[in-house]
Amino acid sequence: MKRITTRGEKNKPPTEQAPPRKAKDGPRPPVERALQREILFERHPLPMWVFDEKTLRILAVNEAAVGHYGYTREEFLSMSVQDIRPPEHVPALLKYLHEQEQSKPPRGLGRTEPWVHRKKDGTLIDVEISWSRISLQGRSAILAMAHDVTERRKNQEQIEQHLDRLRILHEISAAVTTSLDLNTVLEFFLRKANRLLPYSVFTIRLWNEKQQALEPVICRNLNEREWKAQSGISRGLTTVPFETNEPLAIRRIDMDPRASRPEFARKQGLVSYLGVPLSVKGEVIGVLSTYTREEHRFSGEEIEFFSTLASQVAFAIHNAKIYEQAQQALKRMHALYEVNAAITPLLEVGAVLDTLLKKAAELLPYATVTIRVFNKDTGKLDAAACWNIDEEEWKSEEANPPHGFASAVFETKAPIIIRNVQTDPIVQNHDLFRRHGLVSCVGVPLVSQEEILGTITFYTKEEREFSAEEVEFLSTLAGLAGIAVQKSRLYQEIKKTAQELQKANRVKDEFLSVVSHELRTPLNVVMGYAGIIKDKIFGEINSQQHEALGKILARTNDQLTLVNNILYATALESSDLQNKIFAVSMGDFFEQLKEAYQFPVGKEVTLNWNLPPRGLVVNTDPDKLKHVLQNLIDNAIKFTEKGSVTVSSRVRPGSRELQIRVADTGIGLTKEQMSLIFEKFYQLDGSQTRLYGGVGLGLYIVKRFTEMLGGNIEVESAVGKGSTFTVTIPC
Repeated sequence: MKRITTRGEKNKPPTEQAPPRKAKDGPRPPVERALQREILFERHPLPMWVFDEKTLRILAVNEAAVGHYGYTREEFLSMSVQDIRPPEHVPALLKYLHEQEQSKPPRGLGRTEPWVHRKKDGTLIDVEISWSRISLQGRSAILAMAHDVTERRKNQEQIEQHLDRLRILHEISAAVTTSLDLNTVLEFFLRKANRLLPYSVFTIRLWNEKQQALEPVICRNLNEREWKAQSGISRGLTTVPFETNEPLAIRRIDMDPRASRPEFARKQGLVSYLGVPLSVKGEVIGVLSTYTREEHRFSGEEIEFFSTLASQVAFAIHNAKIYEQAQQALKRMHALYEVNAAITPLLEVGAVLDTLLKKAAELLPYATVTIRVFNKDTGKLDAAACWNIDEEEWKSEEANPPHGFASAVFETKAPIIIRNVQTDPIVQNHDLFRRHGLVSCVGVPLVSQEEILGTITFYTKEEREFSAEEVEFLSTLAGLAGIAVQKSRLYQEIKKTAQELQKANRVKDEFLSVVSHELRTPLNVVMGYAGIIKDKIFGEINSQQHEALGKILARTNDQLTLVNNILYATALESSDLQNKIFAVSMGDFFEQLKEAYQFPVGKEVTLNWNLPPRGLVVNTDPDKLKHVLQNLIDNAIKFTEKGSVTVSSRVRPGSRELQIRVADTGIGLTKEQMSLIFEKFYQLDGSQTRLYGGVGLGLYIVKRFTEMLGGNIEVESAVGKGSTFTVTIPC
């Protein structure tokens, strides 16, 4: 039979043994051998006994067994090997002995895995058994030797438990760093904590700043609904570690006066309690609680370990809340962007409000939204738009008292939170909200450039608080809406003003048209009679009369051109002018144009004409082309005190375009003037305007007529070097 030496026995002095027997002594007699075996059995330091293989009765025990188990020798000899085992372990023993009897191991030796034995005082110990079959007084017996491994097993279990705790800490730490979802992290944590104390109950409560109480969040191995229902906001064991920031261990919950609901603990079979604070950066944010269903004394090592776990959980909660806040901020920014993008292009107030409500319904977690807009004419807040409430009922007179909740928001120009709109005295239409199941609300003013335009109210169907961040977000949203409403109102005002201006402009155009027609008729008469007299049809005239008539014709022609310009400009604005295109002989056209400038111009200015071939025919509107060239020639003469004005035309080589140039040697133009001269009513600076006259319509009409003819006009000029205007039209 082999004996296993424990670590502690290695340093023990060897047991006294008989000196080695020399071979020459020969075999010992049977009596001597029996005596030696008896001495070895009795003096062996490990517990030993002999029992009958059939009856399992103990036949002999050594002194070590008596001392270790606490039974007297006589008590041992009246027992069987079953009696030193807990009852629940006896079936396993009998099964093992039966298997050994059937298998008949070689030499009748055996060794077992640790068994549980019970001492006389009831203490349970773990032992390894080495055994051997022997014959005792003709009976088959078993000699057994017990090696107590209880301490070794405890040490091994402690090591395994320590390693398991380290693994759990590592796994939780990994979960904390890889997941930012609070529920996922807490579920994972409770699942891992359950490995340490199987079938125990774990709960986590977090501090609710709004309610100023520890709020039940999550639990394991407990009916969550019942737990949350009984927890409420009452004070109990969990408030102690929260307020002291120290762990609290209680062996018997039912005997502790601080337990606020001992009946719930009894119903759930909760006996012992350990609560550790969840603390981050010195701030306690909640409590991790552990309950056992058997009386348990939490060791200092367990308390320390759960405190370490709690610090990791607190860190995870802290990170998750930061992440949640960041996500919430991102969602709100996205909502603001979506709302702003949707309402910015809109120019009708109704469309702005309807779109705002639609986006609020899509993006925000509210049951109902209403908008009231201030009416400057009546001095009242009009019910403008709503979502998810009966519009007709909401807009009714009963639902809109003169001094209600919305009026308070409007008058204070600040957000107002109502915890319960069904009972709050500031709300005057309680029945409406009861019918629609609306409970809490926050109203914020619609403000743009410090002007309050109305109010927007957000309702929920459960009683709740609105955080400062939430109210700030809704105020920003209302600000965007206020800007959009203000812009829409300005657009409506501008639109109305534009319509009034268009109406006034039409009246003005009609007036100018009438006046111009009335002016043109007598001017034509004056020019006609002056021309007849100048042509001596009524008789001879002297040179002074001839010169005077020339001046009359020139100035009358200027006035007629001005009147025509006004008429044309008015017609261009009203889009009443149409082209009258037909084939025009350019030779005849320029001859007639030249005839119109036969009178003296009153300056030292020479008119030069480079006329096109008489056979050239162009499809165009001759009246518009004549007006274009007359304006250019008149301007050239007007701004040339001395020199020449040259009118020339040609067909551009390789194209079907006619180019007509009017060049002068007058005062010229600056680059800035060249970029502006074709604008309506543009004139030169004041001194030049007084010197040269005009209203700034001639070149505007020239450009428009040229474009109507399908052509374009260009100008080249330099100050003091004259100007050249080039008109290009299709042939």
